Amino acid sequence: MGEREFLIYLDPATRTCRYRHYHVSQGQKIVEFRIQLEIIVAGVWYAVVRYDTAHARPHRDILHPNGSQTKECWKDIQPLAH
Repeated sequence: MGEREFLIYLDPATRTCRYRHYHVSQGQKIVEFRIQLEIIVAGVWYAVVRYDTAHARPHRDILHPNGSQTKECWKDIQPLAH
């Protein structure tokens, strides 16, 4: 099983926007992933949107400034097999 993690700045000059990428693979199949967009405001990093498989099914979480989240599950995508 392979596990990889990356932190990538989308604006290398100012470093105010980045995304985190994490995935686990078995052979050539991705069996788990998390990708999160983050921005920095007044020196604090905030998550804006996250795509992941935290509940065994790929979905998107929109992370609002007030701390609430909107979860969008994709019903036409099969759960990832382990």
